[in-house]
Amino acid sequence: MIVWAALAACGTYAEVVTSVDITVLSGLTRDAAQQAAVYGVGKAALSFDSTGNPDVRAGLELDSIVTESVTPDVKRAFVKVRFPGFRVTAGKTRESWGEGFLFNAGDVIFGSLEPVTDLSQAILRDQTAWLVDLYLPLGQFSLLEGIALPYAPDAAGAELLNPVYNMRGGGRIVTKLWDIKLEGGYMFNADKAIHQPYISLQGNLYFDLQLSAAMEIPASDPTEDELQQGLAVTFGLFRIFSTEGAGTWTLRVEGVLRPFGAWQEEAEPAADTHYGLLLYPELDYAPDDFLLFQLRSIISPLDGSALISLGVTYNIYQGLSVLGTVAVQVGDENDVFGWEREGDVALLLGLEYIF
Repeated sequence: MIVWAALAACGTYAEVVTSVDITVLSGLTRDAAQQAAVYGVGKAALSFDSTGNPDVRAGLELDSIVTESVTPDVKRAFVKVRFPGFRVTAGKTRESWGEGFLFNAGDVIFGSLEPVTDLSQAILRDQTAWLVDLYLPLGQFSLLEGIALPYAPDAAGAELLNPVYNMRGGGRIVTKLWDIKLEGGYMFNADKAIHQPYISLQGNLYFDLQLSAAMEIPASDPTEDELQQGLAVTFGLFRIFSTEGAGTWTLRVEGVLRPFGAWQEEAEPAADTHYGLLLYPELDYAPDDFLLFQLRSIISPLDGSALISLGVTYNIYQGLSVLGTVAVQVGDENDVFGWEREGDVALLLGLEYIF
């Protein structure tokens, strides 16, 4: 009631754009006992965005996962204000640091180094958090940014009053040298007592190329092994190929490299074992503006396992898309991905309607 009352009051001063995204999915997969299992799930997102004031932007997004029960969530609730010489963002939203679609060592705010298990989403990483962000432009291609996050990343359901020693904060600086975007930053995670510096580069040499590196450094008396295990490097390339009369191809390849990770397959890897290399190739083909074929995979070459996903999206009517995805895991029992485990093969069909 409070939210609706606030929106009604805001309508007097600013225009509000409302969007509703409803996705209904039916799936066929295998459960932990390797028996065929079916399920249905719905996703609903209701978004409000202000557009009337060029110096102020506010947004509210309410999400729900619907099965036999409903799991509601306030995905975003933020205000962005442009003051003379600087900008402020406050509320629950996402700030993207570093470079990368799936793997991004520069994403020290949310973390983008671990593989995901669902490759059917349009955006593979969309985590948000409560934050206060100060953005200071230093020129056409340069900026200085500072951020404070009062809650730890796993603080779902935490008390309103969070101890100061659990919060996070940091900053970054971005500039441009010739045609190369340079970015460097730092985050202090007080909850885990670690320092997280990072650097990131992005440029173009036929492909859009990006490279990021980050470290997790314990705040007190780090050992050599902790420093080595805390180092991660991500890399990637991206390009869109347009062919006249034959549609559009999109190629993306990303990877995460841990120089001091495991470089040989382990028969029984520990829970905190990280292999030295993970790859994410993606190939999209759109023959026209209505049909999209999407092949995505996460590959763990050191243990010979992979998650492979083939998706089709058909925009049959305005706002309505037919969705289909087939996903399979390849690998052994103790690999990153593997056959004969829950979800090792899945077929997903559904509809998405945006209005």
